[in-house]
Amino acid sequence: DISKLPEIKTIEEFQFNPEIMKVEDVELIGDCVYLLRSTAKYLPPDNCITVLDSDAMMIPDATIKGVQQSVSFVKSGSYLYVPSFKGGDLEKQVVVVDVSIPRKPRIVKRVKGIIANKCRLIKQIDGKLFLIDNPHGIKELDISDPLNPELKATYNGKPGELNTYSDLTVKDGILYGRRYSGIDMWKIPKK
Repeated sequence: DISKLPEIKTIEEFQFNPEIMKVEDVELIGDCVYLLRSTAKYLPPDNCITVLDSDAMMIPDATIKGVQQSVSFVKSGSYLYVPSFKGGDLEKQVVVVDVSIPRKPRIVKRVKGIIANKCRLIKQIDGKLFLIDNPHGIKELDISDPLNPELKATYNGKPGELNTYSDLTVKDGILYGRRYSGIDMWKIPKK
């Protein structure tokens, strides 16, 4: 019976005009909120990461630009990993952002050669970094050297099937990839 649950009220709302901008992802880092924003479909793709303080005020000079068509990011240690894609044969890269000082983030590396198309999702699970690179499957990245992420493995579905995944998770060493028509499973090799 949900009537017995406590009521939870919104204490603050930070909203962009949805005709111009939308929020793709959010991450709490230190006392700051990082918002991955994207432009509306009819505007040139110009995503950025906006940094807000605990009062939902934008922090001057903390905006991170140059993360085109990104829809997801993930923090690991002192770094934020942001897949970035500029369409066609232009830059497809993972942008590494140093967030060790949350109010002063800075891009420290752009790593090419990992993303083949457009990254739909990036997650860190059990110390491993996974990204969905549709239609090229799920990729596992080695970030033991945080500034030089390397492709460790690619997980694809059956030959002839479209490898378009919408989500992933890991449990007991098994990677689960959700496709629109089902779920694929792979045993993750140990180091």
